[in-house]
Amino acid sequence: MFKVGVLSIISMIFVVRAFSYDLDASSGSLYDKYGGQAGVQKIVDESVVALLADPTVASYYVVIGQSGHDTADRLKSCLDLQFTVLMGGLGKYPGVSHYRNAPKRGYTCENMKVAHSDLGINNQAFDQFVMILGSVLQRAGVDRKDVDILAPTLLGLRSDVVTKTILP
Repeated sequence: MFKVGVLSIISMIFVVRAFSYDLDASSGSLYDKYGGQAGVQKIVDESVVALLADPTVASYYVVIGQSGHDTADRLKSCLDLQFTVLMGGLGKYPGVSHYRNAPKRGYTCENMKVAHSDLGINNQAFDQFVMILGSVLQRAGVDRKDVDILAPTLLGLRSDVVTKTILP
């Protein structure tokens, strides 16, 4: 669905709408509360599976592996970085991800506007993505109140991700 820096799914979400931020992990962060990097990778993996299974959003993923778009490894690595930072772990997004099977130099993860600029994502697909992500987080054991903490920043990304409107 997305170029580098994606989903970004997923894809949540602590700070500012452009996803440009630096956070230091502190005790009590959602990152620590939900298992650190292992927890993030579980959320990313389950999100990708759920998104690919949904007919509203799955079609945006057909570009994965095509020239100018993410490979599956790069997508997951950038999502790992996004979720790590969004949940209060160490890192900077956009930035360089060294997670998963990243090469030694890492993967450069773009900001959300650049990553989604040529995908033609509409409001319906964005809303469905948010709903899927919320469900995945709850199935992964994230408390509803913590999902509610993350949701406003995710919803604030709409203008960076949605590039196509459907006329009635």
